[in-house]
Amino acid sequence: MLSIKQSKSKPKVAFLGPQGSYSHLAAQKCFKNRPINLLPVQEVERVFKKVSSKIAKFGIVPVENTAAGSIEKVMDLFARDRLKVKIAQEVFLKINFHFLGHEQKLSRIKKIFAHPMAQAQCSKWLKQKNFQDKIAHSKSNSHSCIEAKKNQTSGAISNRLSATLYGLKILESNIENLKNNITRFFVLAQQDQIKPTYRCKTSFLIVIKNQPGSLYNLIKAIAKRKINMTKIESRIMKKGGWDYYFFIDIQGHRKQPNVREAIKEMRQNCEKLKILGSYPQGKAPWDED
Repeated sequence: MLSIKQSKSKPKVAFLGPQGSYSHLAAQKCFKNRPINLLPVQEVERVFKKVSSKIAKFGIVPVENTAAGSIEKVMDLFARDRLKVKIAQEVFLKINFHFLGHEQKLSRIKKIFAHPMAQAQCSKWLKQKNFQDKIAHSKSNSHSCIEAKKNQTSGAISNRLSATLYGLKILESNIENLKNNITRFFVLAQQDQIKPTYRCKTSFLIVIKNQPGSLYNLIKAIAKRKINMTKIESRIMKKGGWDYYFFIDIQGHRKQPNVREAIKEMRQNCEKLKILGSYPQGKAPWDED
């Protein structure tokens, strides 16, 4: 877990708000029983900027979900070199979506506010209720509740904390498609985990050379040292051509000898290799006590 040095002021933790978002819940879980000041921001890019500019000591961003996949906007932000952040920790949060609203029948609902990811993760329930045409997209799950609060015939897809904070009733519970619906979050900081510890992971952003065998040689550098690669994903670079960068996660710390040797060899097959951070491996909800 992250350590917070004692200081006169509590460290600020930026998260995608307003209060009641799943990022808020992830921050509560990660910094449980530790003194912090939560700093809600309106865009995920601002979480990166708050940490990069040292306004916030830490930031919480969602990275991927078991039902809806990677959160592309967040992944793209890691490619911006001017945003000086590192991954300091990962945390997993079990996601339970509820349909929130006022005290009324579902047949009276005219509009449902939902973040696009929430809509994707609750698509089966929405189809079952014939609500697909009533969706209005919102910036976050918290904003969904804020908008639904304004009208008696509106509802929101969000979580239990949001229902409490914004005075809405839970009209239907656990409406997500998958019951093991998990979101992976990264904790951002100016520095990653400096020293190797038990069960570390390292994340990279890589642009490979445009020549035969580049990706194969990259993976071979990892495999022959018996390093477990837990993720590889490509993203288009959005600069007008068909160029891609790859996100790779491995088990191990960048300062461990075998990982250090692998990185050295990987650089020979890359146009760019950016170490996003080495950090303690998070514990999945199904493994928690």
